[in-house]
Order: sequence, then structure tokens, then C-alpha cells
Amino acid sequence: MTFSVVQRDTDAKHVIGTLWADDEPRARALAAMFFPKSGDSLLIQRAEGREIPMRLNVSPQEIH
Repeated sequence: MTFSVVQRDTDAKHVIGTLWADDEPRARALAAMFFPKSGDSLLIQRAEGREIPMRLNVSPQEIH
């Protein structure tokens, strides 16, 4: 799943990152690792119920 990492200020909210995780607890743990000084001011919001697919500009034969 895709999650937005939101910094909560006194009067506004700002998206400061996007991450992929299997579930919300893992997303919270990742956000805490990447933004350790933010503490309780971080919100994790589910942005997408699926993973965003990766696209490569090569044919499968070129990978092997």
C-alpha cells in the first residue's frame, strides 16, 4: 500500500513524503526512521490501496 507522511503544524498539514508498506504499523515505523525528530507531529494517511506498478523501458529478454 502507498502512504503519505504528513507533518502536522499548528495551523496546517504538509505532505513531506510518500512510502510503501504492507500495512499502517509498518508505515509508521518507516516514517519514524526517516523523520526521527518529528515525533507525534507525523500523520500516516493511506494514499493508495495498492502498490504503484514499476515500469521498465527494457524488454524481459534484456533483463536476463
